[in-house]
Amino acid sequence: MQTTQQPPREFKKVSVEILKLEPSESAEGTLKGKTTGPWTDKATGEEKELTRLHFEREDGSKFIIFEDGGLRNALANAMVKEGDFIRIVKGEKTPMGGGRTVNQYDIFAAN
Repeated sequence: MQTTQQPPREFKKVSVEILKLEPSESAEGTLKGKTTGPWTDKATGEEKELTRLHFEREDGSKFIIFEDGGLRNALANAMVKEGDFIRIVKGEKTPMGGGRTVNQYDIFAAN
């Protein structure tokens, strides 16, 4: 019985960069999807669901941005869907009342 030898496997890095945008910073890429998972607030012990947005840059590298309320609203208002190539620009926080604030974002679509 003859056995064929398999060529050695090649591995490619698949871990991703996690971006935390500061006001006036931007990121651009193709929205590939999103995942949601539990997260525990260390200060309060409260468990919340966090949504991670998965993007791929034109060079093939990948990154994640955690979705907050402001980004969720901006993406929904811009009608962004999976497969869209966009630029996200983070703005300043805006007061919501009651001492709460919300992050502001501008969304730009590629031509």
